[in-house]
Amino acid sequence: MTVWDYTPIGPKPLPLQVGKISPIGQQIARDVRLKGYGEDTKEAMARIVEWADILNSYASEVSETARILYNEYYRQYSDVITELSKDQDYYSLPEIAGARGGFDTLGERLNETTAQLAQTKSEAERKRRLEDLDSEVLAAIEGGEETEFNLLTIPQDDSATMSKIKSTFDFWPRTTKFKKRSVNSAGEYTSSTVNYASDFIPIYDSYETLVNNDKKYRITVVFFNDDNEAVHDMSWQTDDMDIKSIIESKPDATKFVVRVSNLTGSTMQDDLGDYLSSTIYVKTNRHPARTSDLSKVELNEWLKRFPSANFDRGYLTVDNNSLALGQNIATSYHKWLAYADTDTSREISHIKANFIAKTNSSNRIFIESTDGRVVWLSLGSSNIIEAYTLNKFDGTFAPIIHKYGRIDLFSYPSENETFSMTAKIVGKLVVVYIDDLAQCAYDLSGYIGDKITKCGLAYRGNKSTPNTVKNFEISYQNDNFMHISIDDTFSVLKDLTINASSYATLFDHADFAFMKSMHEQYGAVFSLYLFNQVNGDSFNLEAMTNKFKQEFSENSHWLKLGYHSDAEDTYANTLTDSALVANVKSVYAQIQRFASKDNIDLIPRFGFFSVNKSGLAALKAQGLIMGALTADDARTENSGLSGVGLDVARSADRFVDMLEELHYFRTETRLDGMSGTDVVNLLNSISLDQNNRKNYILFSHSIDHQPLESAIKWSFEKQIGFGYPMNNV
Repeated sequence: MTVWDYTPIGPKPLPLQVGKISPIGQQIARDVRLKGYGEDTKEAMARIVEWADILNSYASEVSETARILYNEYYRQYSDVITELSKDQDYYSLPEIAGARGGFDTLGERLNETTAQLAQTKSEAERKRRLEDLDSEVLAAIEGGEETEFNLLTIPQDDSATMSKIKSTFDFWPRTTKFKKRSVNSAGEYTSSTVNYASDFIPIYDSYETLVNNDKKYRITVVFFNDDNEAVHDMSWQTDDMDIKSIIESKPDATKFVVRVSNLTGSTMQDDLGDYLSSTIYVKTNRHPARTSDLSKVELNEWLKRFPSANFDRGYLTVDNNSLALGQNIATSYHKWLAYADTDTSREISHIKANFIAKTNSSNRIFIESTDGRVVWLSLGSSNIIEAYTLNKFDGTFAPIIHKYGRIDLFSYPSENETFSMTAKIVGKLVVVYIDDLAQCAYDLSGYIGDKITKCGLAYRGNKSTPNTVKNFEISYQNDNFMHISIDDTFSVLKDLTINASSYATLFDHADFAFMKSMHEQYGAVFSLYLFNQVNGDSFNLEAMTNKFKQEFSENSHWLKLGYHSDAEDTYANTLTDSALVANVKSVYAQIQRFASKDNIDLIPRFGFFSVNKSGLAALKAQGLIMGALTADDARTENSGLSGVGLDVARSADRFVDMLEELHYFRTETRLDGMSGTDVVNLLNSISLDQNNRKNYILFSHSIDHQPLESAIKWSFEKQIGFGYPMNNV
């Protein structure tokens, strides 16, 4: 309802500001609309006319100013056009002439510039010829005379070879060669059968020690002046020589020759030149204790670096893409760690090396935890698998007693035969396989840290005990996960079928609705392990409705169905392998009919954990399974396992049968009859078990909401994901 204003209209306002809806305009409009008396309304309308006239006058003034400015700008523009229309040489203007740079047109200059740039690029990319190089560069190529460097000091990827690596301490400052010859006091080389002599070696202030790395030869140093006259001849010796003090005592000496002979003075064998060049060298103060950059040597793809800490120095050789201790090391034992190139942010689960069997060979792999503790595993020609802790800084080691299996083999591989050694890490257990057969397991508790992130080959031996490896493979631990399964599943499928008309969707059923809510809230996944039939019941899987096929299929990423047994009293180990295969195929056919192939769980739990290994192998051969879930107790009849596999499965998260490619995951204590508190206490206890806290394989025989939800919430709060064993092999 309009409220009329009967008060006087008030005094006449001041003029409005242009460009705004001012308070004055707002007030006039309000007066016209709301004043209740006619005279006030008429006054308001009169003010509108006056205000419009004011605005019109202002607009006229602005328009006239704009017209004057336009005329002035137009006049100036016309003057410019007239001036430019005159006949004159525009190109003589300084700016244009400067841009042309002596060319007739600017375009010609730009074309010439482009051509010059192309020529410069071509010249920069052209390989240099000798005639392009100055005298200093040529001198560097010829050996570095009169220069501060030579080409061998400039590292290039893949430029180094084993023959170029002379020692792990230092190299000759200048390249030198040993040849079968001698040298006389006049600086002349003479033929010899009992000596090798080096090239003339210039003397530099940086020389410290002449190293005789292999003490089985004696060395003599002959010093010369610039006129090639011998000024000093050291008596022979086998030890390293303090060449610095000798040089200081002989100021006339400018170069020297190293002469090498046998300890007995007998004839020297041929082809020792390269070897002597690598074992006799000068240690300098310019490059103290320098080590070779072995990352630039082309070795096996997996082998990237050779840190040796305080280990003995030795040589490594490569033969047919395999690695071995060199033949030129002394008779004492040498120790090395050859690290594989690993992702140290991840924990290692599997290491496999293929070795070439050699007489008295020492084949070792090692693992190292983040705290630097090392354990190596070895197989020697004594047919014994051994484990040692290793101090990588002083080379000392101590044995570890094995926990499961047998460490002695029936026979050692034949000479030059390839065999494999594998270490699978499960918590603190390391299971050792030879040629994919599980032999033994060591418990490393107290010997190594929690996270194993490095590995490689460990060496201990001399030239009579070569270590060879053909290849090396590594895999990493999967993330922790929880898996929940329901055994003896039968009645819920029967209910879905008999009462299908009562369920518009699969998830109208209370049990499936619960599982879906747990998945949506926490990410939980479930497996239902099925009976094909139950004795005395007319219902079986063939009668299962396919009404919910699409929903089963659409939710297969978190809801799977697997084989449990033919009936509630069926023991799979009483069936022949062919009968078991036929029964599993029959169950799978029904699952695919009322659900989908994607719903099938390929690592099921067999009824009573009773199944033969041969039956599992037959199922695996046809792609029907990938493995089995093992028992939650110490029973001896446990998913076909025996020996070291059974021992590991009783105490650790998992075991792998590498020969049959079967994966076993240990089941935790069943949840039947447990309260939520009981479940949480159980899981807290398991999380403290170093060998059994990676995978949480839980199961029950009914969908009891309270214990299942307690387990799921615990896993979610601990940031442990959910997954299927078949996706974590």
